[in-house]
Amino acid sequence: MNKLSDFLVETAALLPPALLLLRWTSPRRLPWWLMAVITVFGVWGLTWLSEAVYYHHAMQLLNEFKGGNPPREMIDDATTDSAFSFVCLYGFGYGPVLALPWLLLYAGAAMIAGRSRRNGPRQLMGQPGPVERGGVVPPAIAP
Repeated sequence: MNKLSDFLVETAALLPPALLLLRWTSPRRLPWWLMAVITVFGVWGLTWLSEAVYYHHAMQLLNEFKGGNPPREMIDDATTDSAFSFVCLYGFGYGPVLALPWLLLYAGAAMIAGRSRRNGPRQLMGQPGPVERGGVVPPAIAP
């Protein structure tokens, strides 16, 4: 494969964790439905584009071949488009499959962060305590 095709595949693999990082830092900016749509269609588009670039490059190499008949494997690479057809039809499944391990890590981190916010000291987390919010302090905790 050529470098551009490799770069597109690597970008498709890094799209779900990048979107989850954006979701972690600013959840209101990227709702879950938008993240799912961008993941599915973004990964599909990048893998489709990667295959298109690969087959264009293979055809270009075949057309520029000098020295008689090209090898059979070069002809097969340029003319067999079974991977391209597979990506066109089933490439939508790549996004959820690539996102699943990252979603599990995100869920674990969210659970840990949620527990530390509930059980940890509020002042250390930057959250106001009940007195600073104007709430009533229970008698057992009152100084």
